Amino acid sequence: MKNDTEPGAQPLNYSGKARFPGWGAAEKRYLLKQLIVKEAERGFAHYLFDLLPDVERMFCPQQLPGNESQHVPLIPSKEQIISWISCLCSPEFVFELKCDPEQHFLDLLIVLKPQETRGFRELGAYIHTATYSDWDIQFTLCPCAQLRQQRKQGNLFYVMNCIKDKLVYSREGAVFDLSDGGNMQDRLLRAKKVFEIGYQRGQGIFENFYWLQKKGANELACFMLHQAAELTLRGFAAAFSGIQLRQHSIKQLLCHCARIHKRLDTVFQTPTEFEMLDILEASYTGARYSNDFAVPDHALTALGEKVRIILVAAEEIARQLLNDYLSRVSTGL
Repeated sequence: MKNDTEPGAQPLNYSGKARFPGWGAAEKRYLLKQLIVKEAERGFAHYLFDLLPDVERMFCPQQLPGNESQHVPLIPSKEQIISWISCLCSPEFVFELKCDPEQHFLDLLIVLKPQETRGFRELGAYIHTATYSDWDIQFTLCPCAQLRQQRKQGNLFYVMNCIKDKLVYSREGAVFDLSDGGNMQDRLLRAKKVFEIGYQRGQGIFENFYWLQKKGANELACFMLHQAAELTLRGFAAAFSGIQLRQHSIKQLLCHCARIHKRLDTVFQTPTEFEMLDILEASYTGARYSNDFAVPDHALTALGEKVRIILVAAEEIARQLLNDYLSRVSTGL
């Protein structure tokens, strides 16, 4: 089930390497040239044609001086990546959430200009072109009106991450409004309350899992695990990203929450564990509507441990984030 939100009402998350196929240099060169030609002709911006030679050089190996036979791939800098994305999308602002230059990892919040008419999927395809070479680029697209609204409402994610220190691109003439929801203590209390509601509901349902497991009602017990994980992760996302996720996929919820803290990306890792996750997801409808749905004892026990890990991790991370935010406010960071 998709999020019950209007188009553009919430940021969409993308991971360059996870969402798109691994294209070779020739395919990427062709795609970039086609995108440039399309944009140049559509917007009568014929100066964009000057980029075509740069695209050719971008995907051609450089020759080292004195050793013409040795080739090295061209790996762009972070600044080049941000410049490329900014040229393609013409955003209002770009904030750097995380960056690891050695691992070529970059996580960006891209704020769209108010008059942006292109859809998130089209812009996402453009941004994906920056994932050539070894770069792993994650990004969130956010309408400008949403950024302003969330900051004024005191949303922790936007208040703590959308700051001048993390601003790596600003459109010429754009004004960054620093006003927000006021007292940080109030914001922290709101985030804490939102998380605790979801976590306590999830914990209460998780306790029912053990009772159903003892009764031999494996399928309903698995459904309890699903609900415990769902409510906890949804509460976590709402508290620390401001997004009310209206969906039941544990995979998607974990993916979204892992953007907040990477620890939640390590719960399911092996092929066997992902098979267990498929059973957990299937229990949302199977345990209630299908007489053929069955959960083996060993799978239920394994899933019980995995969901317990999710609940423990979410509670520990939430406490860590709240303490970190409080510390940053106290020191003026």
